[in-house]
Amino acid sequence: MEDVSETPVFNALDSTSIGQIDASYVDKLSASNTCGLILAVSVSQPQAAALASLATFVHAIHAFPKLAVVASIADYRSVRSAGRIGVFLGFEDSLAVGESVSFVGPLKALGVTCLQVTYQRRNAFGDGCGETEPAGLSNLGRELVRQCNDVGILLDVSHCSAPTTLEVARMSRAPIAATHVGCRVLVDVVRNKTDDEIRAIAATGGFIGIAAKSGFLAAGGADKGTDVSDYVRHLEHIVQLVGVEHAVIGTDIGDERKYTRDFAEGVRRRFPEIGLVAEDLDVTKIHPAGIGGPGEVRNIVVDLVRRGWTPEQVRAVAHGNAERVLMSALHD
Repeated sequence: MEDVSETPVFNALDSTSIGQIDASYVDKLSASNTCGLILAVSVSQPQAAALASLATFVHAIHAFPKLAVVASIADYRSVRSAGRIGVFLGFEDSLAVGESVSFVGPLKALGVTCLQVTYQRRNAFGDGCGETEPAGLSNLGRELVRQCNDVGILLDVSHCSAPTTLEVARMSRAPIAATHVGCRVLVDVVRNKTDDEIRAIAATGGFIGIAAKSGFLAAGGADKGTDVSDYVRHLEHIVQLVGVEHAVIGTDIGDERKYTRDFAEGVRRRFPEIGLVAEDLDVTKIHPAGIGGPGEVRNIVVDLVRRGWTPEQVRAVAHGNAERVLMSALHD
C-alpha cells in the first residue's frame, strides 16, 4: 500500500499567540508537514482590539517567507505549490463585527475568512456553550449568518451552544465548521458536540475538526493525560457517524511556549467549564502525549496510517476535507 505518512497537514485551528510567531514556530510547522492552517488572530475581542490584533499578526506573518496570508483556495494552492504554508485568518467570536452586520464585508476585505459566532458566553449574535440555559441565535445572529454566506466567510460553531449550532446549520446556505471540538457521546463536556450537532454540521457539507485537548478527549483527561490514540478515537467516531469526508484535524494547539501556569490559571478562572487544565495547573497534560505542539501534528497522520486507514482516507482528513469546505464557503 502507498505510504502516506508524510501527507501534508492542514490544521483547521492553530491557536499560537502573537509572541510565538517566530522562526522557531515556522520550523515546527515545517517539521510537521503543515501545508496550511486557520490561525486564530483574535479571541473574543471588541472591534478595535480585534482589528489591532489582526494587523499585528499579519505583520508578524509577513516577516517569514515560508508563511503567506491567504484569503482563497486559489491563493492557498499557489502558495502551496511554491512550498510555502498558507495561513487563513480566523476570529474566535463575533464581537469584532460590532453592532451592525454591515461590517462583515469589510472584515472579509481585510482577510478574515473564518468567523466564530460565539465564544463560550452569550453575545449579541447567539449563545455560547458555556451558558447554563442556552438559547440559539438572536435576530442579529441570523443576519450574521446570511451576511457571512453572502460575502464568503466560513462560519465556525466550535464554542457555540447546541441550539446556536443547530440553528446556524439550518440557516446556512454554505458549509459550516466546528474547527476544534470533541465528540460529546465519548466525553460529556460542554466543548464537545452531540451527535445531533455533528449530523447537522455534516448536512451542510461542512467539517468537524477534533481538538487536541486532553479534557475533551477522555474522561478525566486533564488530570491523567491522554495520547494520540484518544485523539484518533474521536476522528473515528466522526467517520462512523457521518463519513470520512466530514472529519478533519483541528488541534487548537498553539506553540508550546504559550502554555504557562499563568496562562492556564487565567483560562481556568475565566472559563472554568472548558476544563482545559486540572486544579494542579499541570500544563504538560493539556495536550495529548505526542501532539504537544505544532511540530507534532503529523503524528496524527502517522497513527492513522498505522491503524490501516486507506491513503484516500488519510489525505481527506489531513487536508482534503478542509480545502473542499473552504473552497465552497469562501466562494472560490
